[in-house]
Amino acid sequence: MKILVANLSGNMGKTTIVKHLLSPRMPDARIVILESINAGSDEIRSAIRLNADDEFGSLVDILAIEDELVVDLGSSESKDMIRKLKEYESAIHDFDLVIVPVVADPKAQEDTISTIMTLNALNLPKEKIRILFNKVPVHMAGKVGILFSQLIDAVQDMAVVDTNLVIFQFEIYNSLKGSMSTVTELAGDQTDWKSIARNSAISEPDRIDALQNNRNQKAAPTAMRNLDNVFDSLICV
Repeated sequence: MKILVANLSGNMGKTTIVKHLLSPRMPDARIVILESINAGSDEIRSAIRLNADDEFGSLVDILAIEDELVVDLGSSESKDMIRKLKEYESAIHDFDLVIVPVVADPKAQEDTISTIMTLNALNLPKEKIRILFNKVPVHMAGKVGILFSQLIDAVQDMAVVDTNLVIFQFEIYNSLKGSMSTVTELAGDQTDWKSIARNSAISEPDRIDALQNNRNQKAAPTAMRNLDNVFDSLICV
């Protein structure tokens, strides 16, 4: 499967989605980052960084060769990417899915409407465009349709709208910023961080790290179940 994660606007959590949702569940996938300014993209192991303008031909080659591919389109490269997709007009159709993440902020919803209209103008079929509701507070779980009504009303004829495609706002994602560790890895971590933190022989910085790892270890299973459900829904739609 070949997946593009895209939004013309920044701060939608695209790189987090690639790092925590897609990469661990697609272990054979080549990861390509189209981004010039997002430091968070350095958190993804074995990712290739390309420039959408000068190196788009390389992306076309990768699309031709790879069976499993995830492309993270950063907002800094989106205008060049759209221009190149118009030039290489069939390239967008080599993707099996385009995931468009969105957060609840009204401006973010407006930008996402523009993103989906742009994809629609490239003649990408509706069934290939999936909206992913991101950073949703857990207490709003049953109110996604209300929270994102501005977006849903505007694009329901241009994209697949499934209000079960929700990644909730968990503190663990902030804790793992700047780290290559993923929620999946922490969910499988068997280290006894609590005992390490209680060891009087360790330094105070090591104790703080152990306590943070203990918190992340306890939070990871809940976040992972959410990510598993979202991935299954994406693939099965």
